[in-house]
Amino acid sequence: MLARFLILFLLVITTFASPARPKFKKGLVKRKIPNISATEFPGTRRQQVIDGFRDAFKLADAISDMPESVSKTIVKNWFNEIDYDKVKRSYDKILGGAKGTSGRDLQEGNPMLAQIHVLSDRHPQYKAECQRQASKPGSQLGAFLKDGHTSTPTMVICDAAFYTGGIDKSYDCIEAVTCASIGREVSLSMLTLGSTILHELTHWANIMYDVATEDLTKSMQDARFGNTALGTSKENAYKNAQSYEWCANQLFWTWKCELPYA
Repeated sequence: MLARFLILFLLVITTFASPARPKFKKGLVKRKIPNISATEFPGTRRQQVIDGFRDAFKLADAISDMPESVSKTIVKNWFNEIDYDKVKRSYDKILGGAKGTSGRDLQEGNPMLAQIHVLSDRHPQYKAECQRQASKPGSQLGAFLKDGHTSTPTMVICDAAFYTGGIDKSYDCIEAVTCASIGREVSLSMLTLGSTILHELTHWANIMYDVATEDLTKSMQDARFGNTALGTSKENAYKNAQSYEWCANQLFWTWKCELPYA
């Protein structure tokens, strides 16, 4: 409750003490992403994957688009406070570099992303892995990364990942994830394909500044209240992909909706 009040207080004072709240840069929707095959992802699924990468960029960008006093308060819900700079650098690397720098990579995104092979689970060996992982208690698996220690990993997006909406985007009978739909707490209602993709990107050794993450989370039954609910310690959180995913979710929705989320 105290943390929630503090975030609300910081949001209020920074709103009135700062210039108009910045909007996401148009460059985010122009950043290069891996090739997404229409054969691999037929119909609306190809657009969902494209939107998912764009949403992952939005989630990674939120830490730099809000006052540092607010972002630090949120980050320490999920990570050891001393790891703030490490966490921020990892999000920046997904985007192509630290904010305030110049160069083609920052304008067009991280060129390494083009080296990822993005496949569906229509391939028998991948479908079996998706089903095996999904059968684990508390699993919310929507994708997995193979060969994350190489320069050309494969990201497999499972069928289950396509049954959540995008950020403000609906598909067929799937509703969009919006400020109105997520409630007032950090929970699985914030889950999007974009957050799943961000999770998988943190498994890639080439894109992380300090460490390629593991899946240390013991349960995803309830994603609230920081890394304690994720089943890992703050000391190990910088090695846990779920910590990056859910910290980014809390950062982004706090920024977008201008509301504190406990």
